Parts: sequence; C-alpha cells; structure tokens
Amino acid sequence: MVAAIEQWLSRGFPVVRVRGEVSGLTRAASGHSYFSIKDDSASVRCVLFRQRTGVAIAAAWGNGDVVDISARLAIYAARGDLQLIVESVRPAGQGDMHAAFVALRDRLKAEGLFDESRKRALPAFMRRIALVTSQDAAVLRDIATTFARRAPHVQLLLFPAAVQGPNAAAELITALHAASEHPNVDCVILARGGGSIDDLAAFNDEGLARRIAISSVPVISAVGHETDFSISDFVADVRAPTPTAAAEICATPRDEWLARLVELRASRTRAVDRSLQALAQTVDLLASKLLSPAQHVQLSRVTLQERALRIRTSLRTCSAQARDALGICHQHLASQRPDVRTYTAWLAGSQARLRGTCAHVVDRKRAEVASLGVQLHALGPMGVLRRGYVLVSHPDGTPMTSSESAAPDAAVTLTWHDGSRAARLAAQVTIESAK
Repeated sequence: MVAAIEQWLSRGFPVVRVRGEVSGLTRAASGHSYFSIKDDSASVRCVLFRQRTGVAIAAAWGNGDVVDISARLAIYAARGDLQLIVESVRPAGQGDMHAAFVALRDRLKAEGLFDESRKRALPAFMRRIALVTSQDAAVLRDIATTFARRAPHVQLLLFPAAVQGPNAAAELITALHAASEHPNVDCVILARGGGSIDDLAAFNDEGLARRIAISSVPVISAVGHETDFSISDFVADVRAPTPTAAAEICATPRDEWLARLVELRASRTRAVDRSLQALAQTVDLLASKLLSPAQHVQLSRVTLQERALRIRTSLRTCSAQARDALGICHQHLASQRPDVRTYTAWLAGSQARLRGTCAHVVDRKRAEVASLGVQLHALGPMGVLRRGYVLVSHPDGTPMTSSESAAPDAAVTLTWHDGSRAARLAAQVTIESAK
C-alpha cells in the first residue's frame, strides 16, 4: 500500500520546492541528516541522505535558518508519516538566484531557443564524440568507462573547462566552440556532476545557452542529477538525466551494430537472389520467343503468299467490275439508240482509261509483289548467310539442324553466301549451353 501511494506521489509531484525554518536538525554518524521544516502553521519532517549532503552546503545552514529545499514526497512506512526526501538545500537568500534563473529561462523560451522544431536528432552511428567537462571531474571517468564497455570503437575527445567558479561560463563557451568546430565530431556532451543552484550557475549562463543554440553539431546536456535542471538542459538538442545516461544514449553496443549488419547482409542477399531469379525468368521468356532463321523464312513465305492472294483477288475484282460497267454501257446504248459516232468515241475513251487504270493497278501490284520478293530473298537462307551465318550440312547436302547429329570426326560441308568448303568435326565435341 505504501509503495502504491509513493508511486502516485512521484507521478503527481516529481519535485517540490519548499521554503521554511529548519528545526530539530540532527546529523547522524551515518552521514544522514534529519530535521523538520516549518512555517507559522505547519511542519514537515525531512531527511537528507549522505549521498546528497555534498550538494546541500551543510555548514551554511542549521537550526533556525530559513532555507529553500528541493525534495521528493515519500511515506515513512514505520509511522505512516509524509516526509520529504531532500535533494538540495540552500539559504533562502539564494532565492534571488533562482528568480534570475526563471527570468532567463522564460526570456530564452520566448525567443524560441527551447523549441523542439529547432533541435536536431543525434546521428544513428557515432565515431567521434567531444566531451566538454572538467578534466578532474568524476563524471569523466564514468563516461569513459561506459564507452569502453558498450562502444569501444567510439573515439572520445576531451575539451577541458572549469565547471564551477567565476570563470567557468567563459571556459565552457570556449571549449564548446572548439569542440563543435573540430572536424568529424558527431556530437558534443556537456557534462557535470550534481550540485546546488550556485554550483550549477555556469550552466545557467546566457552566453553558454546561445553558444549551444548555434553549435554546428548536436549537443547533449548532462548536467547534475536527474532532478537538477539548468538552462543548458532546455536549449540543448538532447537532455540526459545524468552524464552516464548521456554516454549510454551515444554508445549503442557494438553487438547491436554487428547484429544489424548481419541482418542487412542477409536482407541484401535475399534481394539479390530475387533479382537474379527474376532476370533468369526474363531470359527464359525471351529465349522462348527467339525464332531461328528457318522460322523467319517460313513466316515471311506465309506472309508473301497471303499478300499475293490478296493482289490476285483484287485484280479479279477490278476486272469483273470493269466488265460489268462495260456491259451496262452497252445495254444503255442499245436501249437509247445513241449517236453511234459520239458514243463510239466515248466508248473508245472509256476503254482507254479503263486499260490505263487496269495497267496502273497491275503495275502497282507487281511492284508490291517485287518488293515482297526482295524481302523474301533477304530473309531466305542466302540472305541470312550474308549476315555472317554459316550453314553446316552433311556431305549429301542435308542441313545439320541439331548438335546431337554432330558426331565426332564426321565430315561436314560449311556453306557461306559465296561458296562452300568441306570440313571435319573435331574428335571430341563439347557443347556448352549459355546460362
């Protein structure tokens, strides 16, 4: 039940900030601190674990001091009390710094520096990554260890800069500029361990935020712990909850890349096999449609016969129509008793025109027949031989139409378009089919 309530509280209130007076402060030998924070009307128990003591400036606050704390809501199961798990503590006078942080955050957001549309995606595969952090920071060792374990192929370049102090912001801007302009850098990790708002002041600098926004390569902000937020987190292309998490984002395990390569190779092999199979089917289809010279000659002969038949039919039709017209003219003349001389002259002219028309039709049809004859001759065996083919035949003149009839050492006759030669096949004949 307690776990369910804590889960509900963590979803609804991930981080709360409270101002009040410290009372009942006890610093245990274990390093944990227990106290209450109160105002005029209420009091809440708080616990500051040893791991967070370093960011709470223990010497700067005590009983009776008014402080600002960042904390998570939790239930103390033994008593069922609501308590605050403190993440950071600072004297209330530091509220002005927080107000400045909020004002800068709102102004940069209004300018569009936090818009997701301007942020760039990280490269899928990284070879060289620049680290901007202190060369003495513990996070440097954590990041290097993570890369060595997950992605040893990635080259890390350190651009050292102070991460705390009056000169930290300027050094971070200079190092970030050098890192983003370094050739072949895939992204930059801006990293620092956790701390109070005062410790993280350099990462709330406006100049650093604008330098991140104009970086030529994607920037990952990995500043503080998961509950710490800085201006650099908002303006960076990617915000990592911790420096180690930033390394894990960039360091895709080498085994995963190798597995992807194996999968891509198998996919490409399957695609090539499918392409080869499709091409083989195309070749088979074209081969089935390919005609031999003898088949071309036969088809041309059939076409020529069909056209000759149509020409003869046309000539007979024209002659029959002319005879019919002439008979009609004779009948008309006989029935009308025309002037013999006039109609004789007209008839003679008609006969001349008819003969001219018939002769013209006959000449045109003869020309078509001659043209078809030329085409037939071109497609005939001698025409094929003129294009470089050789006719192989038995000594008796029978064409050798199959490789199966080519017996070793057999006598054959090779015929070109301009003559023939006797020849003999080799003692062993090897015939390879094109595949």
